[in-house]
Amino acid sequence: MSDRFGRKTVLLLTSLVFLASALTAALSASFTVFVAARICGGLAVGARFSRHRSYIAEIAPARTRGSLVSLIN
Repeated sequence: MSDRFGRKTVLLLTSLVFLASALTAALSASFTVFVAARICGGLAVGARFSRHRSYIAEIAPARTRGSLVSLIN
């Protein structure tokens, strides 16, 4: 997805999915909706963690790139 739409756009979309899933989980009326919201949130967090390092590596200056990407762990 990030090759097609760009890393920044994918990071913003995953943030919105995570926000929506958190609100859905908080306001859920049934256990099934709660579990579905938590699963969507987990997928959004996983997608974000796999993309944020490459985005930081793209925007960071060359002299601090390695240290900034290392700090993310």
